[in-house]
Amino acid sequence: MEIIIETIIQNLVNQMIFLSPLYFINAFLLIQSRVLLKLIKKDKFSFDFPINKKLFGTQKTILGLIFTILCSVFLYWFFFAVPFEGLVLGTGMFFGILLSSFTKRMLKKKSGEKFIFDTIDFVLGAQIFYFIVFGKIFQELLLIIIITFFLHRLSNIVAFKLKLKEIPW
Repeated sequence: MEIIIETIIQNLVNQMIFLSPLYFINAFLLIQSRVLLKLIKKDKFSFDFPINKKLFGTQKTILGLIFTILCSVFLYWFFFAVPFEGLVLGTGMFFGILLSSFTKRMLKKKSGEKFIFDTIDFVLGAQIFYFIVFGKIFQELLLIIIITFFLHRLSNIVAFKLKLKEIPW
């Protein structure tokens, strides 16, 4: 029994390390939208416009899509020497975020309104794409989702306290 628990913990740690670039990118999307764009004159930076206001709201932008995919490819190349996996995971991550936003719009929820899938959408999207391309499910997926839920909540509270977010969720 001890060996099984040890194996689960080791698998979980390895998987969290592998997924850590996605957590970084997810957090940085907020900073990119709040801080970096203030440094850039919007009229000169034409990629900062919503993908589709009606379907996804105003906060899912072309710039966010480009940033997510490019950063994911770079980070997975730099840390793990697997840029194609970075492309798959980054694309899946953004797909998950878009799917969550689309679902919110269909449920008539407003931008910024609490929604349970906002906390795990990027991990689920990455997993879906990873499975489609590589035929593999993340080890300890359920534990990853649970940990992601709490990490996301904690990071949102910190971002709210630092005045990077207007709402603490």
